[in-house]
Amino acid sequence: MSQCLLSVVCFEYYNSLNYICVPPTSPVSSFYLWTKDAPVRDGFSNKFKVNYTLSRGAEIKCDYAVTNDVGNLWYHIHDWDKAGWIYGGHITKNKNLAKNGLFLAGCPVNVKVYDTSNTLAASIIDGELYTYDENKIIPYKVGSGNYFEVSDNTEYRIEIDSLSEGLMDYTIETDFDEVTGKPKNKKEYTCVPLEENEKFSSTVGGEINTNKVELNILDEKGNAAKPEYLTPVSEDPHTNDKNISPFSKIMGILMVVILVVVLCFIVIATILVKKSDTRTTTRKVSPQIEKPKAQAKEKPKAQSDVRFCPICGALLNPADSMCKVCGNKLRD
Repeated sequence: MSQCLLSVVCFEYYNSLNYICVPPTSPVSSFYLWTKDAPVRDGFSNKFKVNYTLSRGAEIKCDYAVTNDVGNLWYHIHDWDKAGWIYGGHITKNKNLAKNGLFLAGCPVNVKVYDTSNTLAASIIDGELYTYDENKIIPYKVGSGNYFEVSDNTEYRIEIDSLSEGLMDYTIETDFDEVTGKPKNKKEYTCVPLEENEKFSSTVGGEINTNKVELNILDEKGNAAKPEYLTPVSEDPHTNDKNISPFSKIMGILMVVILVVVLCFIVIATILVKKSDTRTTTRKVSPQIEKPKAQAKEKPKAQSDVRFCPICGALLNPADSMCKVCGNKLRD
């Protein structure tokens, strides 16, 4: 069974890094399980343990809801015997379990939905809910979100009137999976800036493909225009800064700061290593001074080598055989 969901959510400031708690306007709201089966978990994420499982058609009483860190809406079941959390895609407001789509718009806005005959089909004005046929379209509020659940394949024209300055999310979801409850087609405009008394228009359902749905702003004469900042996330999630959530901006800035710090550390470490290598290679070695070799001293002639002539006393050489002074012949 295909489904469609339109939602408009408006917020003045997104200040949660992990989740946003969005209590329904009434203390306890009734929903019905339209998927085949659905697990009820300990927390608002598929990471939590399954407590028990609900079957298709079960009526569920929910007291509040939470949007988790990946943007999925989870409802807390108000049942003292079997409390827990269920993913919003599994449940519907329609008792007949027919859900063709969902669209969502948010405060501070009033939302009116018209059919092809220009008849007011449903509205949420100053928190008051109206529908001309609950079997076709059901409005309800979850926190600041204005939800319209569509059960047929009728084409609808949505008019959104801003009540004050703020930011708005506008989302269209269609063709929900009967097992997981997740939409196969989705288009969303995030962080749309609002001025007081601004008017927006959009057409959904019928033969209009979800990807072709557009959100336009109306001038004083009712003419539709599409400013540059009205680019849907699904078409251009990076180039338009106004479509980036504050959480994404904070994380982006943080990643840039971390990257800069790491690069600075690498540069400083490289410079210090190069300086250390330079000091090592340029260190001067002291020259070794050779000591002059000591001149060998002449050994004094032994006393026994000195000879004198026994006649005249003249000094003789060792090889002399006669005295050169007196002519005395020497004995060996």
